[in-house]
Amino acid sequence: MGNPIKGNRFVALSAAVALGFGTVALTAPAAMAATSGPDKAADAAPATPGGPQALAPAAAKAFGASDKIAAIGYDKDGKLVAQVVKDSVEKDADGVYAAKGAVKTALKSAAEFAKKTTGDDLVVSPVSATYKATAADTDLVGGAGYMTLDGQGAPQGLCSFGFPATGPDGEEAIISAGHCGEEGTQTAVEKPSASNAGTGDIHGEATTDFLHPGKALGEMTYSQFGPATYQPGDDLGQYTPENSQDFSVITVDPASGYTGKGEVTDWTTADSDVLADSTVDVTGVRDVTQDDVGKTAVRSGRTSGQQEGPVELTNDGATAIVDGFAPIGDGETNYMVYGFAINALGIPGDSGGAVTIDGEAAGIVSGSNYAGEGTGDFVWAAELYQGLQNEGLQGYEIKTAGEEPTEDPTEDPTEDPTDDPTEDPTEDPTDDPTEDPTEDPTDDPTEDPTEDPTDDPTDEPTDAPDELALSTSEIAASKFVADDEEQAEAEDRGVTYTVTNAEPGSEVTFDTFSGISSADSEQEPTKSVTVTADENGTASSRIWGMTSAEAEAYIGDYQVVATTTEGELSGEFSVVADDDGGNGGEDGGDGDGNGGDDGNDLPRTGSTTGPLLAGAAGLVAIGGALVYIARRRHTAGE
Repeated sequence: MGNPIKGNRFVALSAAVALGFGTVALTAPAAMAATSGPDKAADAAPATPGGPQALAPAAAKAFGASDKIAAIGYDKDGKLVAQVVKDSVEKDADGVYAAKGAVKTALKSAAEFAKKTTGDDLVVSPVSATYKATAADTDLVGGAGYMTLDGQGAPQGLCSFGFPATGPDGEEAIISAGHCGEEGTQTAVEKPSASNAGTGDIHGEATTDFLHPGKALGEMTYSQFGPATYQPGDDLGQYTPENSQDFSVITVDPASGYTGKGEVTDWTTADSDVLADSTVDVTGVRDVTQDDVGKTAVRSGRTSGQQEGPVELTNDGATAIVDGFAPIGDGETNYMVYGFAINALGIPGDSGGAVTIDGEAAGIVSGSNYAGEGTGDFVWAAELYQGLQNEGLQGYEIKTAGEEPTEDPTEDPTEDPTDDPTEDPTEDPTDDPTEDPTEDPTDDPTEDPTEDPTDDPTDEPTDAPDELALSTSEIAASKFVADDEEQAEAEDRGVTYTVTNAEPGSEVTFDTFSGISSADSEQEPTKSVTVTADENGTASSRIWGMTSAEAEAYIGDYQVVATTTEGELSGEFSVVADDDGGNGGEDGGDGDGNGGDDGNDLPRTGSTTGPLLAGAAGLVAIGGALVYIARRRHTAGE
């Protein structure tokens, strides 16, 4: 399993995915939920004075009055307890917690209810935060599957997430295997229920589907696999733990809406496509040593789901290995990888998946000895602790469960500095300096310079700070499509959006809608990308159609909405048939005037109208994402 799944295994995926859905069964928690109810709960516990039915109105009042109350209910002794966010709680001299400020007022109805129905005071229990929905299908967790994409946005390989991480600049990132793709490889999140682990057919032909069609995950911004195993004449000095790595970094596109969590899926909720609903917490990073021999390692991946086994090789009396090396083959060459062995199953596509020991991130799946059903007794894991010390992963921090970085630092800086510094400096400087300089210098210097300079520089940025320019308002279908980014840029294909006079360094979001009135409706944009304005206040992005669909599939009207710090700007463009007078990109905008060719001699791809029309929006979205991410990569090195 030293390489991602590639090649012809993607043939007839639609049929395979459809069959896979038929094999999914309900998980045990879902079945249990259907049998639990108020009657069974009442039988299992003694009646509580007042009870939940009577408590509900008092709780509703409290929740409506404050968003700092996490829960209200009964403890094991029948006392009424309110869980309150800790910054709204104080402890008295006797060590008893009590709500303070507005939360104390909000809990008045619950406190009265407690006294009336139980005879005891309301118990206040501090918690770190209120409850939220447990997960969404945009939450990224270790062990989930992803696709590597070719230049047309089509799947070319399948691998698994290792661990969500935070990059050196605070960016969302995923750590996976280096052999899954090279730097610049585009990726998309796989639909869990369509994966082999989701269908339960772990030994069968690869099945897959996009979780969110048309939405890119991000780009591999770092990848290392190897070096290749020694050949006579090679420099032996290159074979070190530092160099013998199998890691990659996927930098998550901020416009994708995906967020990583410090958890690893156990694959029991694959049928719902929300793997974050059932996970194992990641509590830190582990340096795997001899002390870990014999301990249980748990690994998770998109093909075989969650598997576990000891850090040793038990078959045929093999000896456990840690702090070692293994030659991992990609079908052509073997590459040396530093790490440790696990006596567990691993199947192609599990590559890059998370390996944990006692809840700590220990490594990612690099290779296995799997050769078909009934085979495969160990996995080689690249050691994460060593990987994070190497140049390519320096500055990346593995996410852990329950991280809440914003709560504690907020209170101190806000309350203390506010009162003292504000009042003293305000009165003295206002009375003295204002009167003298105002009357003498005002007559001469003020009137001439004030009126002229004020009107020019002030009005322009305040009233109309930004301008949105589209490179064309109408483009022929043949000039809207491109094979890849290089062709789109070189031949000025597609449509370029540019905002000028934005605040330098601010973010500008370009939303593209299919249909002129779509931006005013509830329709999601076909593509949404966010770019940073340069030092001159200019932000730009390009979008085009991919040639995996016929050019005519993109014919229609599109609306572009640019959102800046000052508000929204909009524009429109149309993709028209070549014989309808489309100018091929030559419009009097930013075009270079070389788009007069009607494009009728360009090759067409695709076959039937139905799939092309159905897939057109997704193809535009992927194309836009490729350009946007590539541009960000180029500018990052400047």
